[in-house]
Amino acid sequence: DSVGVTGTGTGSFANKNVGTAKPVTVTGYSLTGADAGNYSIVQPTGVLASITPASLVVSGVSAVNKVYDTTTAVTLAGTAVVSPLPGDGVSVTGSGTGAFADRHAGDAKPVTVTGYSLTGTDAANYTIVQPAGLTARITPANLAVTGVTALDKVYDGGVVAVLGGTAAVTPLGADTVNVVAGSGAFADKNVGNARPVTVTGFTLSGADAGNYAVVQPAGVTASITPAPLAVTADDKVKEIGTPDPAFTFSTGPLAGGDTLADALTGALSRAAGEGLGTYAINQGSLAAVAGNYAIAFTPGELRVQETPPPAPPPPRPPVTPPPVSGPAPGPAPVQPVPQTPPAPPPVGQGPDVPAAPAPLPQGPALVALLRAADSAAATAGAISSEPTQTRSSESRRGGQDNPGAGLADLPISVTGAGMQMP
Repeated sequence: DSVGVTGTGTGSFANKNVGTAKPVTVTGYSLTGADAGNYSIVQPTGVLASITPASLVVSGVSAVNKVYDTTTAVTLAGTAVVSPLPGDGVSVTGSGTGAFADRHAGDAKPVTVTGYSLTGTDAANYTIVQPAGLTARITPANLAVTGVTALDKVYDGGVVAVLGGTAAVTPLGADTVNVVAGSGAFADKNVGNARPVTVTGFTLSGADAGNYAVVQPAGVTASITPAPLAVTADDKVKEIGTPDPAFTFSTGPLAGGDTLADALTGALSRAAGEGLGTYAINQGSLAAVAGNYAIAFTPGELRVQETPPPAPPPPRPPVTPPPVSGPAPGPAPVQPVPQTPPAPPPVGQGPDVPAAPAPLPQGPALVALLRAADSAAATAGAISSEPTQTRSSESRRGGQDNPGAGLADLPISVTGAGMQMP
């Protein structure tokens, strides 16, 4: 017989549900050929197949960043959902949980999610796929340094604060963390009580140090007290009636790199008065800038004295004769010394006459004296006039301009007890 099979066979399960070795009903085959009419086709039987669950991914879930807490737990956020095949009744249930692979701080750390399940009439036909590709960050936990203090200090021109106490940290659980010392500083160098100290430089060490962010000590205060400074006013001198000189002073060593402008402000003053004598030079308004120094002041003294006489002119240098040019002169010839007979003693002098009186006075006093002598001569005896010197033209001119100015040049002779003027 000539018979063949034609058509496209199809198979179907009795239902859609998952199962193993499920019977499959085959249909669609038919016979063809010259003798096909002699036959009745029997579709394939005993065909079996399995329906395995479909994967159903849970979505809509994210992982939340957290601060290091020594655990691997992760908090999940969002709403878990599934998208089953059309017409299936499937939903997601359960409380999903997330976990990091380790507990240590880090960025974009993978998160494993578990705990979600499927529910609904068709849930058995699916295999749930937990949320995947989630990441989150574990940030280091703050770890405060405690037990640190700052020491009070005397003003030294700097901002450094010396720290005291014992620095300590308290990590979580059994973590191993140590602290390494730092330093302290005031906001500025100036004196003050309970001034805030900024502490920096403390670091962490140990196996678990990377899980923590150090928090420097806070609330630390200390005081800066004034530095002692000796200030001594310089003594000054001035002449009476003149302005005061500038009042200056000297100091002991200044702190740090301070200059006088950094350390002191104001000026000295003095006790009132302008007469001869001494006056105290006092502290006046001189004070420490910002109160950084405790001044121990020693007064000075201003002495007011008489104006001294002018200094004598310097001596004139000796005049040196110019050198003589030409050949040096020979010795001068010796000249005989003329023998002059001794002059006769003046009238009224001699070995038998007493020494002459003191020279006559000049000017008006001489005129009065001569007049008195002339009056006495007229009474006592004769007086003869014998010229002994001649008045010069200078004397005459002087007499014309000033009466009595030339009387000292008048010829006078003396005899006996009287004098006479011509």
